[in-house]
Amino acid sequence: MKMSKKVLISLVAVLLFCSVLEIAGEGLVTIHVQTVGYGGKDILMVKLRLVQETEDWLCLTMNSRKLDSLAYTINVDRLEGPYFHIKGDTIAVHKGALTEISPREYIVYVKNDVPKIRWLLREKMAQSEGALITIVMFKGDPVLQDLRRYGNVEYVFASGLGAVVTMDIDNILPVSQKDYVLYVEGTITVDAMLSNAVPHIHTDDVWAMGYDGAGVVIAVLDTGLDPNHCDLSGKIVAWKDFIASSANPYDDHGHGTFVASIAAGQYNPKGVAPGASLMGVKVLTSSGSGSNDTIIQGIDWAVANGADVMNLSSGGQGGDGTSPLAQECDWAVSQGVIVVAVAGGSGPLVVKR
Repeated sequence: MKMSKKVLISLVAVLLFCSVLEIAGEGLVTIHVQTVGYGGKDILMVKLRLVQETEDWLCLTMNSRKLDSLAYTINVDRLEGPYFHIKGDTIAVHKGALTEISPREYIVYVKNDVPKIRWLLREKMAQSEGALITIVMFKGDPVLQDLRRYGNVEYVFASGLGAVVTMDIDNILPVSQKDYVLYVEGTITVDAMLSNAVPHIHTDDVWAMGYDGAGVVIAVLDTGLDPNHCDLSGKIVAWKDFIASSANPYDDHGHGTFVASIAAGQYNPKGVAPGASLMGVKVLTSSGSGSNDTIIQGIDWAVANGADVMNLSSGGQGGDGTSPLAQECDWAVSQGVIVVAVAGGSGPLVVKR
C-alpha cells in the first residue's frame, strides 16, 4: 500500500515529536490485535503507555523487553506500513487503523500473516491431540534440515514459499518462532462450487475473430476428467491424480468434467475455448472436497507441466491474500500462468445494483 504524502508528513511529525517528548504519564491504552476474518478473537492484547495524541495519530511506547516478547507471537515487521511505524520502543498508530470500543481501548485488525500461528491452526490445536498436518510458510531461505527435527516434511512448494509438515502439536509453537518461519497454518477444506448457468460473455464474437483456444492448455484442478465424455474426447493431453494415484483419467464426482466442458467442450453447446487442450489434475475427492495442501501440489505440477491457464472452481475459507494457497497462485501467475478462481459461489443469489 502506497503511503500518501499527507499521511507521510503527519507520521514524520508525530515520530519527531515522540522522540523528544518525555512520557508525561498520560495513562495506558489497551490494544486488542485481531486478524481479518476472526473478529472478536484476540491474537494478543497489550497495554501501551500513551505518549502523545494528535488529530490523526496515537504515539505509544513500551519497554524494549516487552516489545521483544511480542516477536514470539507476531511478525512485528509486518505491521510496518502507512498506518503503523515502530522506532525503538515507540509505536505510532494512525487512528484510521483503530476501532474504539471504550475510552482508551481499541481493536486493530491486521493481516493474517502478522500472527506466527494463524487462528485456524490455533483452533485445531485446542481441539486435537497428537500430530497435525500443517503448512509452514517461510521468510528467507528455509532450513529444512532443522525443520525435519520437528516433524515430517511431506512436501515443499515449488515456489519455495512453504512446506507441508506433519508435526506434534507441542512442536508447532517452537517451529513458529524460528527465524526462517513466517507463520504456521493449518490445512483447510475446500469444496467444488457449481453454477446454475453459463454467463453470457459473447464468446461468439471472439470466435468470429478466429480465436477458439487452439494451442492453449487449460489445467482443471478439480474432481477429475471423464475421458469418455463427448465434450472431452481426445482433448486430454496430461493427467495427474493426487487422490488415488491413478495413471488414467477419471471423474468419480462429475464437477471436474462439468467445469472442463464449460471451458473447452467441443460439441454443442460448445465451451468457451473449444480449440483448447485439457490437463486434468485431480485434487478433489469423490465427495467434491479436498484440502489446500493437495491443491498447492496440483498447482505446482500444472506449472511444471506447461499449463497456460489454470482453473480452480473450488471454494473454502475466505482470506486476505496472505494464505498459502493464495501465495502459490500468485507464484503461478509470476511463472506466466493465468489463474482463474471461483468467487462468490456461496454468496446471495440476487445481486442488487
